[in-house]
Amino acid sequence: MRLLVLASIASLALACAPSGGVIGIPPDSADAGSGRDAGPASGVPTPEPAKTYTLTLDVRGPGAVRALPLTAECRGTCKLTFDAGTRLSLRAVADVIGAFGGWTGDCAGLGACDKTVNRDLRVGAAFSVRQVMVSVQLAGDGEGRVTSEPPGIDCAGPADRCSATFPMGTRLILWSRAKLLSTTRGFNISACTGRSCDVTTNLFVNLAVVAYFDTQRYSVVDLGTPDPLHYAESLVISPNGRLGAGSLAGELIHHLFLWDGSFHEISSAGLAAAVNDLGTVSGNQWGPTAIAGKDAYRAFRWQNGMFTLLDTLGGVQSFAHGITAAGTIFGEASRADGSGRAVYWVDRVPVDLGSLGDCSEAFAGNSHGIIVGSSCMPAQASGIPAVRFNAPGVIDVLGTLGGRYGSAMAINESGVIVGWASVPSEDGHAFFHVDGRMVDLGTVSGTTATALYALNDEGIAVGSAWNVDTRYYTGVVATSERLLDLRKLVPPGVEVTSASSIDKDGDIAANADIRGESRVVILRPIP
Repeated sequence: MRLLVLASIASLALACAPSGGVIGIPPDSADAGSGRDAGPASGVPTPEPAKTYTLTLDVRGPGAVRALPLTAECRGTCKLTFDAGTRLSLRAVADVIGAFGGWTGDCAGLGACDKTVNRDLRVGAAFSVRQVMVSVQLAGDGEGRVTSEPPGIDCAGPADRCSATFPMGTRLILWSRAKLLSTTRGFNISACTGRSCDVTTNLFVNLAVVAYFDTQRYSVVDLGTPDPLHYAESLVISPNGRLGAGSLAGELIHHLFLWDGSFHEISSAGLAAAVNDLGTVSGNQWGPTAIAGKDAYRAFRWQNGMFTLLDTLGGVQSFAHGITAAGTIFGEASRADGSGRAVYWVDRVPVDLGSLGDCSEAFAGNSHGIIVGSSCMPAQASGIPAVRFNAPGVIDVLGTLGGRYGSAMAINESGVIVGWASVPSEDGHAFFHVDGRMVDLGTVSGTTATALYALNDEGIAVGSAWNVDTRYYTGVVATSERLLDLRKLVPPGVEVTSASSIDKDGDIAANADIRGESRVVILRPIP
């Protein structure tokens, strides 16, 4: 039985063996160790190498390309080799800030690109930085302007460039600048404070920004009273705000004082008109004159403890108004015929600035020698308009606001002029004269007339508004674009009745009723 099984196994092996060899049977012992290389089986050809092609990718911008079945991404320029017949699927993958712009070369359009490799291929992929919209809205009762760096937004109101597109991820700074008589409160973006706002980290979606501006408000410094017998009735301050001058009322006499944080009486009589930072005071004093024993007002200068009456042009009286930083005083002096002329004084001697008719008056001047005031017109042209004196006898008519009267009350170093001028009804309105034109600022609610008396080099003016019928009097503050009632800009309980002067920092000398008492005060801008 065992022999029959072995014979069967041998027969199966012979039947399944290929020609030339038998699977499972070792080579002939005569060939073993002979050193001959058996080589491939006889009759089987050597396979040829697979044909390959090159894919060149040119990727530009914030993105990459994936060439499936590969998993790596290509940025920039890449060269990839594939066997002929390989099925490729190219995918464009944009970065967070990127947007795919389309294929070029052997691919086209915006979708996936599928190719069978049967030749060399060249494909370009273009990505651009995504754009986002930034819009700005101004809010609050103040006025301001928002600009951007880099440029694009310049927004001071709805008609301006209040929106722009920027590449996503741009380093974008918004700058908030309040206009005169306004303050900056900030932005609606919590990370931004003060006047600048770095919105870079927010610049991945369209962004709506709100900038808040508030109308300028003022704190009130009550200067008090120097003693129980006197109270301060008026006050003017110097351009740098270091000194003030005014009048003390008491015993039916006006006493002249200098203020440097406390009161110093400098004369037993006089009304202060202006003071400079050198401590020179101009003003007016009522008293007897050497002409026919008449009492009249005379202009004076107080300087370094010396009180000097200023001469007239041969008449009885004179009035001092403004004063420059160097001490030149402007005003009016009467002639022997009784007419008054605009003058400035050299030492105590008046220089006649002339008139377009038979009268004129000067109120202020700047360091460039430009003086402003008013002048009667020639007989054939009635009225007394605001004028500018460029030199004695060289007079420009600034005009009125449709009425017959007006006066230029102040001029700054830039040549901006303020004052008052009448409208056709002959009510007076505050004006700014800027770039050769007179701007009517009107008047504030509840009043019928307004005048501006003083102006700083920043372009802020102060004055008064009133309604005689209702006995409503208030101080005002203004720019060439805006006129505001000071009563509405101070704490409750303070009723500002007039404003006389303003310094370079915006501090205002004013009169006010506080708890029923008349006081002189300094109004200080609240940051």
